Amino acid sequence: MKCSTAIGHLEETGEVSSEQLRFRGTDIGWPVEELWVTGDLLRLRKRALQWCYRPLGWPVWNHRHRWLARYWSAGAGLDGTVIDALRTRRLDRLEVVEPTASELARQLQVELPVSRGHLRTMIGRYWERDWRREHKG
Repeated sequence: MKCSTAIGHLEETGEVSSEQLRFRGTDIGWPVEELWVTGDLLRLRKRALQWCYRPLGWPVWNHRHRWLARYWSAGAGLDGTVIDALRTRRLDRLEVVEPTASELARQLQVELPVSRGHLRTMIGRYWERDWRREHKG
């Protein structure tokens, strides 16, 4: 995929996210606060997105994605500066978030018990016929 196509997809998701804010006060809701980009835009597949949800109280980075730039927020909308820096491949102009080794280690200590608990729950539900039927594929 061309870099320009990938950036176009980022712009589109930012615009859609801004439009969806109108559902925030309704029963439908819209819980998204920020959109971040990471990785090499030239290696993305057909759609320039791989979703990774993070709780608002946790850092945006994780064990897999450690160098990120925010390109949309609920308060400010699409960040044209970030989009322009990506488009011109001037990554030195991006404000990135990157954990230190000790920050990453501390956060992983927080996330490990949460991940293990979720895995135990999913393994327990796997044997429930109704749950498996709802989660096929």
